[in-house]
Amino acid sequence: MEGVKNGIQHKDNFYKYMYFDLKNRLPYGYLPKVDRMSMANSIETRAPFLDYRLIEFMVNVEKNIKVRNFQTKSILKNTVAKTLPSKLLNAKKMGFITPLDKWLRDPNTNIILKNLKSSEWSLDNNHIEKMINQNNDGSADNGSFLWQLLILKQHQ
Repeated sequence: MEGVKNGIQHKDNFYKYMYFDLKNRLPYGYLPKVDRMSMANSIETRAPFLDYRLIEFMVNVEKNIKVRNFQTKSILKNTVAKTLPSKLLNAKKMGFITPLDKWLRDPNTNIILKNLKSSEWSLDNNHIEKMINQNNDGSADNGSFLWQLLILKQHQ
């Protein structure tokens, strides 16, 4: 893995960023999170595109082949395009969002949320009630804000 073992050999920022991803974001960011979440849920995961032989090969592929018309992963997409439905192939990237609004709609959680209003902390109880109701009926996603209030209440 000459391009990776001996440090980045290119002056181009594209390759510097790729090197940073391989050396920092993957091993210290993404992969530990995948490991923790999969272990916490008793799921065995594999990262097939991290085989060292594939990485060695891809490090040496020119950037104009890796990225075409500002589309990343063009090689992968063109390789599997015939086997995947286009809806999946062209789907927008989605993050791992915690569904706080849904969690806080749970009837058991609502009892805890109702206690937010009885707090002695100079907040408008009518507004808190309105935010709880909006979250419950789905007219607004107030989950993050209500979660923050719950955390504050715990440290009161």
